[in-house]
Amino acid sequence: MFTFLQYFVFRILNIQNNDLLCQKSSCHGARMAPVSPYRQFRSRIRELESEVERLRQRELHELISGMRSKIAEYGITPEQLFGADLSDLAQFRDPETGRSWNGFGRPPNWIRGKDREQFRIKRPGND
Repeated sequence: MFTFLQYFVFRILNIQNNDLLCQKSSCHGARMAPVSPYRQFRSRIRELESEVERLRQRELHELISGMRSKIAEYGITPEQLFGADLSDLAQFRDPETGRSWNGFGRPPNWIRGKDREQFRIKRPGND
């Protein structure tokens, strides 16, 4: 099975070889208007880019399905995979609005000048 890069290089070389054959044999005797090399390359680039995207989508689908099966097989949780949620960093929460503060930097207005302990988020082992 070709890797993406091998396939891409193969396609480029194959297209170039076909163009050389066409030039040598006058494209099977057909008379064609001269096409600028720039337009030929732009056309090839568009074809190859669409081919690249198709291959990328196929490989991405295979990759994601493999990852999902491994996650299910090992019972991996989102916390294990992505780390702690940013909301876990919050130490204080306003009970009225649900806004939180991590305790660093300038305190928000809802906690400024008040006893911070009444706003501290209770967590197991954080007594």
